[in-house]
Amino acid sequence: RKIQKYLDQATREKLAGVIVYIKSPKLGEWVGTSGYSSIESKSPMQKDNILSIASIGKMYNAVAVMKLVEEGRIRLDDKIASYLPAEIIDNLPNAQEVTIRNLLGHTSGFASYEFDPDLNSLYLSGQLKLDTLSHENALKRYVYGKASMNKPGTEFHYSSTNYMLLAMIVDKIVPEGHTDYLRKLISRLGLTNTYYRQTPLQKNVNYYGDLNQDDTLENLTNQAFETTNWFIGDDGVYAPIEEAAHFIQYLMQGSILTQQSLNEMKTGNTVKVD
Repeated sequence: RKIQKYLDQATREKLAGVIVYIKSPKLGEWVGTSGYSSIESKSPMQKDNILSIASIGKMYNAVAVMKLVEEGRIRLDDKIASYLPAEIIDNLPNAQEVTIRNLLGHTSGFASYEFDPDLNSLYLSGQLKLDTLSHENALKRYVYGKASMNKPGTEFHYSSTNYMLLAMIVDKIVPEGHTDYLRKLISRLGLTNTYYRQTPLQKNVNYYGDLNQDDTLENLTNQAFETTNWFIGDDGVYAPIEEAAHFIQYLMQGSILTQQSLNEMKTGNTVKVD
């Protein structure tokens, strides 16, 4: 009741809608909802509504990479130069030294393409359509030529570029490409309402934001679908909250990866953290 009170307060004062999942060893699962999945239609938020889960998608793609490690198709300490074309390697700082492990742990030193102010300004003003921007051109325009933030493996700097590159590497390794590889992994877990880079057919929520900072929410649903379907590796997953929680539980219980792989994922960076 106390948590529900906080949710209702949040949707009265600021947020369009909220879903919260809690699992207790004693009491089991609980999903709380408040507000609307659509302000325009006044549709209440439901616990099975499907949401874009943004950069949590990096975890799903990291799991896919670790599955490939288990299959012997890639090694954590492989240099990325073994997989990516010279056009990319020659234009990223220290790229000859960067490993798969560096990408997974955000210790490559590569600048994050999505933090580029020009990219965001052009997109939000409608002057850039993502269907005209390839991922290679995103790197060329918004990452190439930018100084390294650190020598590979020495510092942690969060960067979506790392996971875009991981997706490109997996595309080189598996014939079906990283998108289908991850979709099949999700399907094998029985997560029937989880999607990757594919707009769910039903149960979607609308997305809102205050881009003008005038305390008025704007409907950004079309932009949310466009970006989620465009991202590779660093985003792209849609899921109802219970399936997202169950994916994490399956992972931590050892139902997806071996204990050795899970231990690798749970090992923190012993580097300077920005």
